[in-house]
Amino acid sequence: MTSAGFLGGVQELKATQAIQLKDLINIRVTPFSEPVSITGSSSIRPSSTKQKDMAIATVNLARAAYLRGQNIDIEIDLKHPSSKINRSPGCYIQLVCRQNFYAEDHAKEYKDTLVSKSEPLVVNSSTGKILTSVTIPDTALPTMNTTRIISIEYHLYILMDMRVKTGFFESKIKSKITNKLKTRLLSSPGGFQIEVPVIVGTLSDSLHIQKPSPFALVEEGSQHSDSIIPSRGQSNTSSPVATIHGGGAMAKGY
Repeated sequence: MTSAGFLGGVQELKATQAIQLKDLINIRVTPFSEPVSITGSSSIRPSSTKQKDMAIATVNLARAAYLRGQNIDIEIDLKHPSSKINRSPGCYIQLVCRQNFYAEDHAKEYKDTLVSKSEPLVVNSSTGKILTSVTIPDTALPTMNTTRIISIEYHLYILMDMRVKTGFFESKIKSKITNKLKTRLLSSPGGFQIEVPVIVGTLSDSLHIQKPSPFALVEEGSQHSDSIIPSRGQSNTSSPVATIHGGGAMAKGY
């Protein structure tokens, strides 16, 4: 803090204060570089909770964090009580950005679907595998949990159709997910959704692994001594937590 002189009998001060404007997320360090594995399941029989009646899907990602423009390679391992099942499509994938804005006791959430795609689901001899990928748009903002007024999060929503049978009057399944389709699948035995958090990082640099987080510098000029900008809180970015939606669904994170 330095004196900038007097003006009208009031001393003006010039202060430079380090303020954290965004989370520094290096995708090459833990926990961001760790692989992600999440399992979801649903019984194909409405009244059964036995393991032998469970349709199971395990989603595997190579790591938890990615940069804008990078591909998220998705591997889904399938297990099904039936020896054979073929659905095209049978897996619906969405990359969704959730932005939350806070003002005192008020909060507002916005959701934006960045990527939406579907994949065929094939099970032979009770097992199967889906290999696919989605690309994080170049315009995506980094994951942010630093400030008290805004948070930005990304999630993969993977809707699985592992039903044994479909309804007699059910029309041909569309390649794009709709609210009606989602509601029908989640209320049916063998239908469930897996939610996988994805972190959009800011850099991939081994040189920053041992260095403290560099914050953007904000310079405030011609401020009175009682108007110096305080520093914000430290980053509270944490390792991802996964949830599963659907009747009888279970989840495990590794």
